[in-house]
Amino acid sequence: MNKKRKETIILFIIIVIIPAVIYFTAQINNIVCAHTFSDDNSALLLGIIEEYKQELSLIKNNVDSNFTLSKLHVYNILDQSYVSRIANQFYPTESRTNGVLTKSFNNLNELFLSNTETGNNSKSSTDAIKTETNNINPLLDKCKKIFLVDQLTNNNSTFNALIIKSLLDSSLKFYESGINSDSSGNVISIGNNVYYQNALGLANRSDQLLHQMDESQFQNNATKMNLFKELQMNLDTFNNFIKNTENYNKIIVLIHMNIHPDLSKIIQFEINFIILF
Repeated sequence: MNKKRKETIILFIIIVIIPAVIYFTAQINNIVCAHTFSDDNSALLLGIIEEYKQELSLIKNNVDSNFTLSKLHVYNILDQSYVSRIANQFYPTESRTNGVLTKSFNNLNELFLSNTETGNNSKSSTDAIKTETNNINPLLDKCKKIFLVDQLTNNNSTFNALIIKSLLDSSLKFYESGINSDSSGNVISIGNNVYYQNALGLANRSDQLLHQMDESQFQNNATKMNLFKELQMNLDTFNNFIKNTENYNKIIVLIHMNIHPDLSKIIQFEINFIILF
């Protein structure tokens, strides 16, 4: 068996077999927790909100130095259908085209369209774009708050773990689409700056969410504490891999062999959490 065929088999096991084993093991053991990896639409929705917020941050951060790149992030919001996917959960059918989320994004998009047509990228124009991104963020925070209270999951470490998994999966997807790599996964160049910036931003946000989890809940259990510390270390490694454009196959191994299993174990613990009303 040649080396390339061996690598293909190993990747197949990592990508297909291991996640399937984790899923079916969870079902057999009848995990006692609020959510599972298999079909948690709630965590997925909050992951989408986090992705939208990340795009807004990149729009704001790029607009002064690279207006075109900032505009491409606006286009990516459309491509990913973030606004409609969120609005569909919070507005009745007749309001999806004129709800506040939709209107706010349309205002932002219009600022870019008008500036593109006039060629006017003045400070007043870029300031108006920054102001509009600042106006959208509180709307998304309000959606999160309403949803979390409704689901009784505010400050739930189990729920955060599921959101982290969703964001890491999206980060990996954007990384794959944002790089040019050879047949062995070595990165030759960054092919799409929008996707690469998203990959890096979502990796950072995942790390932030993990550090927001209350470490003290594990202090009386050395096994759980060691697992949590290992997860922190692996997320730091994931961040550095994305930042340093590490080999794509190496990142897949890290995600599926280390991070996903650790997150799965975290979710299997009965975690005490505070519900904020």
